[in-house]
Amino acid sequence: YSLCNDGLIELSNPGASGSLFYVSSDDEFIIKTVQHKEAEFLQKLLPGYFMNINQNKRTLLPKFYGLYCVQAGGKNIRIVVMNNLLPRIIPMHLKYDLKGSTYKRRASPKEREKAVPIHKDLDFIQDLPDGLLLEADNFNAMCKTIQRDCL
Repeated sequence: YSLCNDGLIELSNPGASGSLFYVSSDDEFIIKTVQHKEAEFLQKLLPGYFMNINQNKRTLLPKFYGLYCVQAGGKNIRIVVMNNLLPRIIPMHLKYDLKGSTYKRRASPKEREKAVPIHKDLDFIQDLPDGLLLEADNFNAMCKTIQRDCL
């Protein structure tokens, strides 16, 4: 119902890989186009990923609901459907796309001109040199969740 009842909303920033992103009109799902190799990689990860999602209820990883291949115009288009962790109804005053790398990880001048630009790793280091300050319980819970997600 969420994906087919109303049109999808295309998000303005395609990923560096050229992937396109869409959000369902009810804001529940994100749809991302993926390359063949990425689709194969996701399939290989599935058993361990499924176990982690079931054992780690506080995971910060996206929840993948489906991987599909649609044929259109003689081309295979692979899409993955996942939960939307950032609903549009919640206003964002700062956005960072963090990868854990500093190589070419600064927002472009064009990106910086936007009302709410998406900054990157080097921007985060520059803008928030002390990082984020969290209460001890929240910090410990987040560290535990990230460690489990990384495993």
